[in-house]
Amino acid sequence: MKRLNEDFPRWIPLCLMRKDDTIYYQTQIAVAREDGACAGVYADFDKIDAFESDEQIGAYTLALLKRFHSIGVLTEKAFVEWKGMSITEYQSVQDVERFAALHVDSLDELHTTFEHISICYDREKRRYDFSFTWTYPCGDHFCFAHAHSTGIENDLTFDTILEFDDQTPAKQLGQLIATAFERRKQLAARATGNFSPTKSITAKDGTVLHIKAPRSIKFADYSDNAQENTYQVYAYIPAYKAKSSAAFTIGDVPSLSAVFTFESIREYLRVTCHASDEQITISQTSCGIFRFRGEVQNQQTHTITYFTSTESGLILQCSMNVIEPNRRKKLDAKLSAMFSKFAANCKL
Repeated sequence: MKRLNEDFPRWIPLCLMRKDDTIYYQTQIAVAREDGACAGVYADFDKIDAFESDEQIGAYTLALLKRFHSIGVLTEKAFVEWKGMSITEYQSVQDVERFAALHVDSLDELHTTFEHISICYDREKRRYDFSFTWTYPCGDHFCFAHAHSTGIENDLTFDTILEFDDQTPAKQLGQLIATAFERRKQLAARATGNFSPTKSITAKDGTVLHIKAPRSIKFADYSDNAQENTYQVYAYIPAYKAKSSAAFTIGDVPSLSAVFTFESIREYLRVTCHASDEQITISQTSCGIFRFRGEVQNQQTHTITYFTSTESGLILQCSMNVIEPNRRKKLDAKLSAMFSKFAANCKL
């Protein structure tokens, strides 16, 4: 067992997963080979009502930690005697048992519908602290993020580490758990779009543009999406692995720099949106930094584009494009309102 403890000086005895009104606990028991190396991890599951008092949640957590220490590290032989199967056999059914205990059908559902925090144990210090994990949309898939209880440097940090030991009062531990879930929520909001961070973008002429991300978890940040004359793309992806059905885009329009008039804007929209004159509306506006507004509506697209000119004469554009708007009338109306706020929040 000495080798396993040396290989893993920090261990995660408990993972806490909150969903709706329940906190699920996953106790993680190490199984060691004869040479002391880790052969696998056995997971046991328990749960408690999330609306119990801090003291009750803390007492329940301390009891599970006490049980974890009483079991300790199991040998492969001891595991067979306890569970009636080898650790290798257990690993083949591990996900089935986890899904049944947590009432989910897949790892995707587990990762995206639960709030995850972990209690970490430092074997040398004999103290515990917390870490957090969350997922966020990255285009057509989800990415994982991880942070310790003090947050992420240069992003969101917290002044105090959340730590405790086996003598910590139950009520205090319950309060620490509540704080851990709240910090995880704040960190996850940074990545999911609920916290709309400001991004600074430098245009070709050196003009610095400040924008705020759309306030929705369904927008994926594609940066410039490797497109010419494009600085930023936020693609709207309605569901996991679905294709983008709309986008907010910021860039420049070199073709308008020489002549910036109603007619040149109309010609630009006519070409880029494959639109007829009857489908195009141009107007002056005062939407943040933008001074002109163009709109195209047809079966293929609903496009709204705001235009402005920098001091050097570079034409900046901020566009919304909803694909096949007649099939997405409610979404089109929702995104049009969001886009007006998005454009108004752009600053030079």
